[in-house]
Amino acid sequence: MALVGDSAPCISLPPRGRTALPGVSLELTCTVSGTPPLLYQWQRDGVDVPDATNSNFLINSASAADAAGYRVMVTNRHGSATSEVATVTLGPIIAWGNNGGEQTWIPAGVTNPVQVSVGADFSAARSADGSVVDWGDLLSVSVPANITRCTAIAAGAYHIVALLEDGSVTAWGENFFGQINVPAGLAKAVAVAAGESHSLALTADGNVVVWGNTNYAGPDQIVGLSNVVAIAVGSYHSLALREDGTVVAWGQNFSGETNVPADLSDVVSISAGYEHSMALKSDGTVVAWGTGGSSLIQPPPGLSNVVAIAAGFNTCLALKSDGTLVTWGNNSYGQTNVPFPLNNVVGIASGWFHNLAIVGDGKPVVTSFVPRRSVTAGATLQLAALATGAEPLRYQWQYKGTDIPGATNASLTLANVPLSAAGDYRCIISNGSASLAGPITTVTVVREPLRFETTPDALSFTNGIAHLRLTGLAGAGAVTIFASTNLTDWETVLSHAPATGTLDFDDTGATNTARFYRAVEGP
Repeated sequence: MALVGDSAPCISLPPRGRTALPGVSLELTCTVSGTPPLLYQWQRDGVDVPDATNSNFLINSASAADAAGYRVMVTNRHGSATSEVATVTLGPIIAWGNNGGEQTWIPAGVTNPVQVSVGADFSAARSADGSVVDWGDLLSVSVPANITRCTAIAAGAYHIVALLEDGSVTAWGENFFGQINVPAGLAKAVAVAAGESHSLALTADGNVVVWGNTNYAGPDQIVGLSNVVAIAVGSYHSLALREDGTVVAWGQNFSGETNVPADLSDVVSISAGYEHSMALKSDGTVVAWGTGGSSLIQPPPGLSNVVAIAAGFNTCLALKSDGTLVTWGNNSYGQTNVPFPLNNVVGIASGWFHNLAIVGDGKPVVTSFVPRRSVTAGATLQLAALATGAEPLRYQWQYKGTDIPGATNASLTLANVPLSAAGDYRCIISNGSASLAGPITTVTVVREPLRFETTPDALSFTNGIAHLRLTGLAGAGAVTIFASTNLTDWETVLSHAPATGTLDFDDTGATNTARFYRAVEGP
């Protein structure tokens, strides 16, 4: 005779398949109802695991031996129940922070990720074969069946935008503001970005396409924006990195997130968070702005050698060239508490309250790059090899496929750049494990018009001597300056070897009341 309310075990929430980073612990759990006492027995590949008789099962320091199928058998005096099999795989990925939507529980099978992206309470990964998987609370929307050969993904708050191999773009998830309605005819895209209610795409010609919430992504907000090489989107604001190393921002500015520092230059990577923005400079330092000027988002003193950045909900991540992580900012869910030990990191992403990282094997990996760079003739060119790997890393910069003598640092600085410096640059990065030819950055050298400066320190006449300063020199050939008293008859007053930038000279023959000058560079 059974008492009222007595029941056999019922497993309402079985253990979930997971992917674990080798060396990290993983816990499998289940939710069971039924008349107590309930007796548990966990099995690995159908075989009882000794002493595994609790409602949860802990795998300490996961290794290859732990990659298997797990299930739990629950019994009481009224019967028994057996859960579905939960597959545990090993993979080079780890997540931490808020897990309210199971966004830090990486599903089984994510074993070869090359990129991760994070939304409000979901996560996504792109594998080397171009496939995409997402998990967490993404409104129960699964990856569309037509996602093949994906080359980049971007997670917004509740949607994902994906760039496909043919340059087309697709999107899925929440669509209250049309943020997944990719504009018809969008083609030749090279990058994508997603925010809370709008999306961006960057085309091969350096233009930006926007769609979604027009309050923050209206075409009128980017009129004249061109020569863009990278894009980023926060919740309600957007960033664009131009090929000259400057940053443009637009959208919501409640906390100064679009107030780009006036002196910001030589930027090689950008990231946008909830109400703040980040920029990585070619010298490996980080600049942050927004959240009303709060010190919360400011980088730790002395932070250097950074090769990748990620901005979350007022949280900041920086990946260093030695594969270690530095985090700061909002820590309401432990998202700045980096799991220890965590080394050889090659990719990062930050969402609202959780983070993801991909762990490599020590071989050099490029974390980001700038495909194009423009510099004014006579100015300074700065390039950076954004890569991580086991130390020591060795660098060798090349110009048009030929080694540049002495260019063996992570960054390349060329002063007084002449027109002849235009062309393709790349860095060969190596360590004891492997050698990697970095991606090519095509440099364009822009020539300014030759002109005589007219400021008091550049143009003066004293004791029969005229002092002049010529600027805009591009190193394109010999410099010749002519003088005339009538604009008809000209005499040479200076012949100078090729130069870049500015050139000061004195005309000792300037004894007339009227004297005119003109300059020629090159043949």
